[in-house]
Amino acid sequence: MGDAIEVRLVTAETAKQDRTSLPTFPISVHATIQELHERAAHHLELSATFDEATLRNECNCTLAQQIADCSQLLSSGFYAVYGKSIVCQISVVTRSKVGVDMALADHFGADLEDRKKLHFLGGETGPAGQYVKTPVVSICSKDRHIPPHARVTELADDSSEARS
Repeated sequence: MGDAIEVRLVTAETAKQDRTSLPTFPISVHATIQELHERAAHHLELSATFDEATLRNECNCTLAQQIADCSQLLSSGFYAVYGKSIVCQISVVTRSKVGVDMALADHFGADLEDRKKLHFLGGETGPAGQYVKTPVVSICSKDRHIPPHARVTELADDSSEARS
């Protein structure tokens, strides 16, 4: 299947089991949230009906975290999740925060942090400040980044504000 990750689903019923005993299924690192949802539903023998409104409002952090949890060490780059769950590998000159920031600016534009919400997931730095494991970068729309359950759509009084 090319560039694939193995997904292991933990449900309320299986949460107390040894996780290594739970079955996995492969999915492309280029899969969309909808494709992941459909595969997970099939794996759990549930309906694959997908709420299109949820798909349009999903940020990239969930997929980026799953990749960070499963990805192998990249010797010359890192993964970025952007747009509608598009995953790409970006090369870096140096395995540092500055190197990752420079590569992001080269790939997406110098004003990326002004336009989007960035999260660096799963990165591990060594004693010299270099990444031992490069992060997976989630690039989210500022409008879609706040999960729907955390949004305040109607302000009851002046003390209520949407969380950011």
